[in-house]
Amino acid sequence: MSNESLDTWIFQRHQELTLGWQSRRKIIMDIAKVLTYLHEERRQKIFQLDIKPPNILLDEDFNVKISYFGLSKLIDKDQNQVVTMMRGTLGLFKRKAEKERLLFIIDKYNDDMQTHSAEVVEMMRVVVWCLQSNFSRRPSMLVVVKVLEGSADVQSNLDYSFTTPIAPRAFTVASHQEDHIGAATPLFASALSGPR
Repeated sequence: MSNESLDTWIFQRHQELTLGWQSRRKIIMDIAKVLTYLHEERRQKIFQLDIKPPNILLDEDFNVKISYFGLSKLIDKDQNQVVTMMRGTLGLFKRKAEKERLLFIIDKYNDDMQTHSAEVVEMMRVVVWCLQSNFSRRPSMLVVVKVLEGSADVQSNLDYSFTTPIAPRAFTVASHQEDHIGAATPLFASALSGPR
């Protein structure tokens, strides 16, 4: 891909590669739409299970392409439960989010991010919602897209503790009902394929 992977842009070594907020927002929206398609719009649903910056490719217009499906699970449309175990760490995000100090995570050297800090914090609240320990409180990707488009709101009573379940648990696969919640694995997004 002409713009390589997302990690090239968010963990850049050169200031000229810094993405502005509108570019980041577009990439986030594209990722959410791709995941909505994979989770909810296909005859056989696909859960990628390794979403991380090196697996998100960007074309010349910064359109998103998801790569590496080696850990993915195919789920039949009529199947409503899957058991899986994921590992990973939330690092700094977890520590700041638990204290509800999301504003302190924003890149203080990026003026564009600072200018849009309220919108950036709201986006991080969407992330917190997607990482709820109780998987039944998580939004489907369709709901996430609606929140990002401004036609739905983030749930207000979020749990910022991010406790990790010890054993695999079953989760409910999303139905085609618009407001269905629970279209995610019960554990956290992770770096499953090893260190970066």
